[in-house]
Amino acid sequence: MGMSTVKLLANKLDVGIEINTKDLSFYYCIACAAGKAKRMSYARIPVRKSKPLETLMMDICSMSEPTIDGATMFLFDIDESTRYKRTYLLKKKSDAESHVKVLLNRLARLFPGKTVLRLRSDQGGEFSSNALSEFCDTLGIEQKFTNAYSPPRKRHC
Repeated sequence: MGMSTVKLLANKLDVGIEINTKDLSFYYCIACAAGKAKRMSYARIPVRKSKPLETLMMDICSMSEPTIDGATMFLFDIDESTRYKRTYLLKKKSDAESHVKVLLNRLARLFPGKTVLRLRSDQGGEFSSNALSEFCDTLGIEQKFTNAYSPPRKRHC
C-alpha cells in the first residue's frame, strides 16, 4: 500500500468502518524511504603521493564521434603525483592491454631511477586480464581496482 493509497483511505472513510486516523498518519513507507536514501560521501584525500610515477591511474573513455582512423575510445592515464596526463586512441577495448604494456616499458626505459609501484583502474576486463596481471607481477607493480559504481574512489580518472 503506497503513500497515496493511505491518504486516499484516510480521506474517504466509509461510515460504519472504524479506522483510527492517527495510525494512518504514522505510516512508514519502505519504498519512499529507499527512494529518498542517499549514498554516504567519501572522505577527500588531499595528500598526493610524493614521488612521480609511484601511482598511475587509468580508465577507458568512449567518444561519440569516431576519429579519422576509426578510433571510438581512448585510454586515459594520469600520474597521481604530477597530474601528467597521457591519452592513447583505441579502436577496441582489447587494444588497451598492449598500450598499458608499452607505456610501462617506455616509462621504465625513460626513467631508470623511478619505478611504477601501483596501477589503479576500474575492474574492467581490459585491466583485470591474466596477461596484464602477470606482466605487472614480473615488473613488481601492484594492481589496485576501484569498487564498482563508485566514481569518487577513482579520484581523477
